[in-house]
Amino acid sequence: LRDFPRTAKAQASKIVESTIHMYNDLRQKLLPTPAKSHYTFNLRDISRVFQGVMQSTVKSIETGNQLLCLWCHECLRVFADRLTNNPDREYFTSLINEKLGSIFQTDLKKLHKDGLMPFGDFMRPPTEGKTNPYEELNDPKGLKRFCEEKLEDYNMEPGVQSMGLVMFGDAIGNVCRIKRVLGMPGDVVRHEGDAVFINGRKVASLLKVTRLGVPLTRGPEGVIPEGCYYTGTSHPRGLDSRYGEIGFVCRGQILGSGRTIL
Repeated sequence: LRDFPRTAKAQASKIVESTIHMYNDLRQKLLPTPAKSHYTFNLRDISRVFQGVMQSTVKSIETGNQLLCLWCHECLRVFADRLTNNPDREYFTSLINEKLGSIFQTDLKKLHKDGLMPFGDFMRPPTEGKTNPYEELNDPKGLKRFCEEKLEDYNMEPGVQSMGLVMFGDAIGNVCRIKRVLGMPGDVVRHEGDAVFINGRKVASLLKVTRLGVPLTRGPEGVIPEGCYYTGTSHPRGLDSRYGEIGFVCRGQILGSGRTIL
């Protein structure tokens, strides 16, 4: 955050402190049970929050409050998305408000009177060699229209089962939190040495062989075609679209969708 505005840089150490406090509180309060076996918070969650915040740039963060909104978005993405009932979600909302009040002297209402807006990098057309900003998507009507257009494009493709989805607020928020991880049709993939970039942002590193010494080939580069996706994994030795053995994953190969719970 060295080049960020002064008001944003001033929040950096507080964000670290707040994330650690939130992690400790969640581990103590929201314990795993047979019905909630995925309530297992670990240090990787703290890392994921910081990774999300560090995707921002000077162009997308102009004030300290914008950085706080991004931090709240990442906490929702990492911690709150796994919560399964209203009492747990209400506890999380009260917890994040408590941290905002005690450490930042603000609250969710003051940050955004109409509710927090999601962040994403997909509203602008991808440009080869340039990174789309990871920015606050503060046009709810435009975001809803964009999601509906993408849904319509999907439903018009031959051979797919049409989805009559209603794009309400929570659904759009979930789409935004997922999109940050995946390479979608139209995104640009390129390799530089062993590094893999999507829309100019490094997403993975390439290995030459597996742990057992089996040679690996490089995956595809260029614009991801319609109906296909760039799949990834956070594991450095994961077998995914960075390798030719997997490549772009197209709709005919998709059997279903999953959600990480561990």
